[in-house]
Amino acid sequence: MLTDADLTRYSRQIALTNIGKAGQEKLKNSRVLIIGTGGGGSAAALYAGAMGIGTLGLLDPDVVELSNLSRQILYSHSDLGRFKVEAAKERILANNPDIRVNTYPFAANGENLADLSEDYDFILDDASGLQTKFMINDVLATCRKPYAFAGTNWYNMGKVGTVAGGSACFRCMLDLPADLPADTRPGPVRVIGPLLGVIGSIQAMEAVKYLVGGHDLLRDRVLMFNLVTLSMKISPVEKRPNCPFCNAEGETVKGEVSRGERT
Repeated sequence: MLTDADLTRYSRQIALTNIGKAGQEKLKNSRVLIIGTGGGGSAAALYAGAMGIGTLGLLDPDVVELSNLSRQILYSHSDLGRFKVEAAKERILANNPDIRVNTYPFAANGENLADLSEDYDFILDDASGLQTKFMINDVLATCRKPYAFAGTNWYNMGKVGTVAGGSACFRCMLDLPADLPADTRPGPVRVIGPLLGVIGSIQAMEAVKYLVGGHDLLRDRVLMFNLVTLSMKISPVEKRPNCPFCNAEGETVKGEVSRGERT
C-alpha cells in the first residue's frame, strides 16, 4: 500500500493515467536487477530508484576509478577506490531511502546469474563487452527472464532493446557467431557520458513499462540513437528459428506489443 509520503514523492508520475496509484503500487512491490553500474547503469539505477521500484539489485565487481567520473554519474571523487555497488547504494538511498538496494560486488557468470535472476522481476543489462552480453542473454533467455539491454557503438551511437515474452533475443538481434573474438580495437573505449545517460534512462523506462503493464515495449525491435545527429530509429528484428536460446515459448509479456519500423 502507498503511504502518504509515497503519494507526495511520486505525485507527478501517479498523475499519469497509464501509471496511477495502481501502477505505483506495482513498482513498489517490484524487484529489478542491474548488471553493470557504469555509465548506462548509473542513469538506469538512479531513475529506477527515484521512480520507486521497491528493490534494486546492483551487480558489478569493479571499484571506482578516476576515469569513470566523466560519465558514471552515481559516483564522486570521494568514492575513488570503493566498490561501485556500495557507493551506488549510498547515492541511490540518499535520494530515496524508502526503497531497498541489494549489492553484489562480483562479476556475473552463468551460474550466479541464473540463481540471482530468480529473485528479480526484470533485469537491466548494462555490462560491457559482447562476450559478457552474450552470456547474460543466454542465461536470461534460457530462464525466460525479461530484460532490457543497452550498448554503444563508438562514442555517438547507442542501442536499446527488450527481450521478453518469447521475443527475439540479443543473439537474434545481432546475428553474430557464438565464438566471436573479444574486441581488439586499440586504445581505450570511446564513449561520451550524455549518450550513456540517454540509453540508461530508456532502459529504466522499459523496466517501468514492463512492471506496470499495458505499454508498448522494445520487444522484437532495437532502438538506435545517434547523439551527434539527434536521430532516432526503431528497427524490427526477426527471431531466428534455429536460435537455441529463445526458440521456445516464454512467459507472457506484461506490456502491449506492436511491431514495425519507426523513425
